[in-house]
Formats: sequence, C-alpha cells, structure tokens
Amino acid sequence: VLVLSRLGITPGQVHPSAGGGNPEGAAYTFPPRIGLAGFLGCLYIGCFEMGVTFVLWMKALSLTERTAQVSNLILLSPFISLIFIRFVVGEHIMLSSMAGLVLIVAGVLIQRSVK
Repeated sequence: VLVLSRLGITPGQVHPSAGGGNPEGAAYTFPPRIGLAGFLGCLYIGCFEMGVTFVLWMKALSLTERTAQVSNLILLSPFISLIFIRFVVGEHIMLSSMAGLVLIVAGVLIQRSVK
C-alpha cells in the first residue's frame, strides 16, 4: 500500500471493489486480510517449496562434476506432479499435459543423442 500510495495509485485503481462501494457484493479488502490458514500456507511455501528445495538443489549442483546431469533431474518434476495430481488430488490429466510431457522427454532424448 505504501509503494502504491507513493506512486499515486489508490486501492480503487488496483481493484474496483477496494475503494469502497462494491456493486457485486464480493468481500474484498485492501490490503487483503490473511487468516491463520493462509499465513501457515505462506510459511510452508516460503520455507519448504522455496527455501529448503533451493538449498538442496544448490548442494546437488556443488557435489556433481557435470551440472547437466543434475539439471536433467528437474525434468522429472512434471512426471511426479502428474502422478500426485492424478492419484492424490484425483483430477483428470488432460491430453495437453501428456503432449507437454512427450515434448519434454523428446527434448531430453535429443539432448542426450547430440553428445
């Protein structure tokens, strides 16, 4: 809010319902209020998904002689994500996701064949 106010931008310019009247009736406050569950979610993402994983990734890169070998491991994450999405969350996997995976695998195979 401080940065926006210094730039001369009001909350109503960022989101129409933030400046007061809200014709749609949606509950929106500016800045948004974050409850305990939201705060804990942010804390989890900040610590584990952004913090610890980057430290582990940096350690893996420092322990290897060829960073290309470790860098190819990151390409496994779409496969792992799709497995979690399908079997843990229960969502259906779209054909476009499968096409993306085929392109990723093709790229890795092309890269390995050029050596």
